[in-house]
Amino acid sequence: METLSVVRQRDQCILKRIKEVGGESIRELANAIGVSIGKVQRGLKAITRRNRYPESSFWETPEGYEWLVRMILAVLYEFGIKGGQGADRISSFLKRIHVEEQVGVSPTSLSKLLHEMESLMSEYQKLQESQDLNPQEVVGSGDETFDGDRILLVMLDLISGYIFVEEEAEDRSYETWMERVKARLDPLKIQVRHFISDRGKSLIKLALSGLKCAAGADLFHAQYDLSKWVGFGFFRKTEQTNKQVKKAQEVVEILTLQAAPEAEVLEKKRLLDQALSEQRKLEEGKQRYHQLQQEVSVSLHAFVAKTSVAQTSPQAQERLEELNGHLSQLAQTHEISDSKGISKKFSKQISDLCSILDVWWLWTKESLEGKGLDEKTREGLLYGLLPVVYWDHQRQKTQNPSMRDVYYNAWTTAMSHWQNHPLSQALAPQDQLEHLSWADWICSKFHRASSAVEGRNGDLSQMIHNGRGLSSTRLKALTVISNFDSRRDDGTTAAERLFGRSFPDLFTWLVEQMGDLPLPRKSQKRVFPNPLNSQSVSA
Repeated sequence: METLSVVRQRDQCILKRIKEVGGESIRELANAIGVSIGKVQRGLKAITRRNRYPESSFWETPEGYEWLVRMILAVLYEFGIKGGQGADRISSFLKRIHVEEQVGVSPTSLSKLLHEMESLMSEYQKLQESQDLNPQEVVGSGDETFDGDRILLVMLDLISGYIFVEEEAEDRSYETWMERVKARLDPLKIQVRHFISDRGKSLIKLALSGLKCAAGADLFHAQYDLSKWVGFGFFRKTEQTNKQVKKAQEVVEILTLQAAPEAEVLEKKRLLDQALSEQRKLEEGKQRYHQLQQEVSVSLHAFVAKTSVAQTSPQAQERLEELNGHLSQLAQTHEISDSKGISKKFSKQISDLCSILDVWWLWTKESLEGKGLDEKTREGLLYGLLPVVYWDHQRQKTQNPSMRDVYYNAWTTAMSHWQNHPLSQALAPQDQLEHLSWADWICSKFHRASSAVEGRNGDLSQMIHNGRGLSSTRLKALTVISNFDSRRDDGTTAAERLFGRSFPDLFTWLVEQMGDLPLPRKSQKRVFPNPLNSQSVSA
């Protein structure tokens, strides 16, 4: 069977001969290029059919055809696989830009190309991961999301964003998690130093028993629980009070217009003043709640924000217990019940929340061993240079304006301390750059929330609900795209950040591997029988 590239090559020979010689007959053209007369006739018809539009002549050139192939594959890649658009819509788009005569763009043909691309992406990841990659230490996180009755397990590295597990499972038990995670981590020689989760029992057991690492609590979920308790309580009471204020104002206005007795009007104004007073108290309480929530977040850092002094886990635990008490007192003051025992739940998680401090400080100090540094230099890097880089990381990561101000002030404090430190003046420029690179590297290891895996679950849920579901091959393809093609602002992919090396461009590799595109086909028009013009057929 003739492929599209063979057909195009033959047609280009015919065009070349016509341009060179001019008025050759079909038989002479066939003899000149070594094909049958029928193929020359079909080629001339195909050329005429393809040149229906002014821009069609460009697709006949080798450069134009190569660009056309890349454009069609890019549309399938960006809108079909990444965007979740169906083959029908992509086919309609390609027909609108007049390429249906150049290549097969029917929904059936495009669906086959999509499936082929998805299969090739899995091969690409296997090929890259089969290379000699250096062992890596990561901060892991895992969670589950749901596609109808299906359970999707997601486990990734919080530092780089590299997804290790993203696949369907029958359940979310420890045994299932362990089987999937070990099958991925062992061949890559990945060691998990810290595993942060939403305190699911199977995930805690996975960290402690399976991965042999600390099982950290997730600050994101902990603060979300506090918001459901105190934050939602304030919202509910504020809504009720606002309605009371509005109703009392309307009653006072009506009574005033009706010239009601003064005593009755004064009574209603007194009730209005009480409602307004309650409204102000609630507003003050809400502001205090937001302040406490911010302090909870600020308290869980490797350094104290106000002084940039190194913080230990017992210090952080003491501060979080104190803030939990303030939240409980605030809730009692405004009669917000804790029916689900969230305060007690948060208190139980404080030790696991602060475990990141012990893990990170141990990791940090281990990374300086073997560098041949004297004690003064080592102490200067840990408690002088490191806070500057740490707070710079935090202020760049946050999108909250008030938190950005807190981190900026912490950074200026740390910067002032470092500029007055003897080591800042003693370091040579080259040594300073080397130590800055180390500080930047180790600060990227500090993670206290599993927001990255929650974000990935959100992406998957949106694809499931807004699209046509996720097949197993499409899910694997999206995992490969996230690992090897999605880039951060610095231009790096998750694979590059994890393994510290570059990889071949995924899309360019796909274009090289895809081979020939389908031939354009003339679809048959459907014939609808006319019941008023029925002809009899002899038996």
